[in-house]
Amino acid sequence: MLFGQSGFFIDRFRGESGDGIVWLHGYGNVFEKVLAPGETIDVEPGGWLFKDASVKMDTRIDRLSSGFFGAAMNFVVNRFTGPGRVGIQSMYLHMPSDE
Repeated sequence: MLFGQSGFFIDRFRGESGDGIVWLHGYGNVFEKVLAPGETIDVEPGGWLFKDASVKMDTRIDRLSSGFFGAAMNFVVNRFTGPGRVGIQSMYLHMPSDE
């Protein structure tokens, strides 16, 4: 996430005396993907909202090079491995408004 320029910290919420509700806001549409054990999905940093504690997350950095002069850049994704849920938002760039 640090390299994707969309945050560095992950908040963790837990209830001590039973179930509770955490309200989250996502931009665009929000989807919940349920991963089977060992199933993976790659999501750009900033494109996910939440994950279950059972879901493992690794940050992958791939070097891409192309062009006449071999211009290079890094492609960063978060790889989630199930079992568990991952919340994904379809848009994570919020344009400021005049309001």
